Amino acid sequence: MVKFFCNQKVMSMIPVLLLMFISSTGYTAELRVKLNKNETEMGKFIVATISYQGDKDPGSPNLSEWHEKFYVDIRQSELSTLPGGRLQSDTRVRLYPRVSGPLTLDSLALGGAIAKSQSINIKPLIRHDIDATPVVRPLQPVYWADQAIILSVDIALVEKRNNVVVNDFELDGFGIRALKPQRLQLETGDVVRLRWMLLTPHHGIYEIELPSIQQRGRSRFRFYLPKIRLNIKPVPAYLPATVAVGNLRVHSLLVEEKNEQPSWLLKIENSGRLPGHVEGVQAFLESKGIASTDVVIEQLIDEQSATVSQLYKIKIPDWNLTSSNELQLAYFNTTTGRLEYLQHSLPGYWNIPRYARIMIVYIAVLVFFYVANRVDKLAQRVRSWLHFRSTIRQSSTGNQLRKVLLQNSSSKNLTEWSDLFQGRVSQQIMEDLNEYCFRLEPHLELEEIKHRCLLFLTYRRSSIVLP
Repeated sequence: MVKFFCNQKVMSMIPVLLLMFISSTGYTAELRVKLNKNETEMGKFIVATISYQGDKDPGSPNLSEWHEKFYVDIRQSELSTLPGGRLQSDTRVRLYPRVSGPLTLDSLALGGAIAKSQSINIKPLIRHDIDATPVVRPLQPVYWADQAIILSVDIALVEKRNNVVVNDFELDGFGIRALKPQRLQLETGDVVRLRWMLLTPHHGIYEIELPSIQQRGRSRFRFYLPKIRLNIKPVPAYLPATVAVGNLRVHSLLVEEKNEQPSWLLKIENSGRLPGHVEGVQAFLESKGIASTDVVIEQLIDEQSATVSQLYKIKIPDWNLTSSNELQLAYFNTTTGRLEYLQHSLPGYWNIPRYARIMIVYIAVLVFFYVANRVDKLAQRVRSWLHFRSTIRQSSTGNQLRKVLLQNSSSKNLTEWSDLFQGRVSQQIMEDLNEYCFRLEPHLELEEIKHRCLLFLTYRRSSIVLP
């Protein structure tokens, strides 16, 4: 009986103890997220008001869970004291949807209180049957460090006179160049294509966010796109810094300007970064003995094609006598993932100094006159030989033939003429001609003797006695 009475007394004290505990610790914390609407279009925003009540300052709410589906723009944050000493925190944010469709605004925890999740419906921005939601063009699954990454976004204009405004784009660890926007005229309407070229020497996996994009006209729409994931692989560590990453293209031509030394114009193109000196150019210059002062380098970029170019104006050396001007450029091919070499031949040009050209011309003139003199003498000898043979044919008597042979060789008699040639044929001609001239009945006719003379006195033999 006493035990029961004690238990009943203890039970009756519990509500009193709870009341005393509540009064000592204050009221429980409360958290609410109020939306101005649960449905909107892409390019517009929803206002969310985060209200908290509790005994202590909860600090800023952690909205990281919302960032994947929305761009969170914190507009205003206030902290006030309520009657009784409680604190109230109100944070007002704008939520710009990144994607369309039914979305869930995740539950939020702050200061020991939890606000439940909410459903939101996001509709595409459609005007005049045109979906004006920006579209990110497909990217490669993997890139290499120092490879050019071209980000492209297409925005369909709901009206032709609308324009597109983009905020500045900056990323830590990346070099970014905004390329010239393109305006495309498609069957569905006009489309503006925004492009950026990104470069980074660091490998890793990155999650990047594009800047906000606005389409302005009669109405204004501000878009925040889903975050982009980039997987960047490191290039092999053995590659020197002078090796370009990408796919090189090379062009060259010969430049000859008045009063200037002839030059090669070498153009190296790549979709992305080019080092100060592409690997292989310096080796070529050294092999030709070309000083750095004889080379002018200019960096160019074509914002239409996103191509980076390096323009070399190289003075051709004074002594360039070979037609082979081979250039071997090393580059890391991002398609094959290997170090490769590109062979290119500069235009052939035979070049020597001015003083050497004058000497060559002078020597050439001397050689010409020497050769001309020798040819003239040869022609004279041939003409003399032909005249000599003609005289032999025209001889009508043995004495005339005898006289022709002796005069041509400046001999006193046929014996001396025969000894001049020292041969059996000349001896036979002498005997036959003497027989014809001094015997009454020679065994040979004059025509036969003349024929023998013509066969024997070829130009080589006749040149012995020709003047």
